[in-house]
Amino acid sequence: MYPEYFGTPGPLAARIRAWLAALDRLEVGKENPDHEASNAEGLEVAREVKLFPGDGCYLEFWPFREISTEGGEAVELEVPAFISDLTR
Repeated sequence: MYPEYFGTPGPLAARIRAWLAALDRLEVGKENPDHEASNAEGLEVAREVKLFPGDGCYLEFWPFREISTEGGEAVELEVPAFISDLTR
């Protein structure tokens, strides 16, 4: 996720960079000690980013969460079975 591609405002771009920097500081091959918090932050950032390019841009947050807009708000869509079955 790179803020310059989406035309995000300064505060959100800074939040994206901070989230990515935290991931970059993890030691290679080591488990993220706060995996749940990191994923929650990433998903929240993805929802905010989705509000800028609109519906014409596909945005997915790993693992397999499509982010769309409904009524001016970012929402997660149901993961199709053919995709979720791949992770089992």
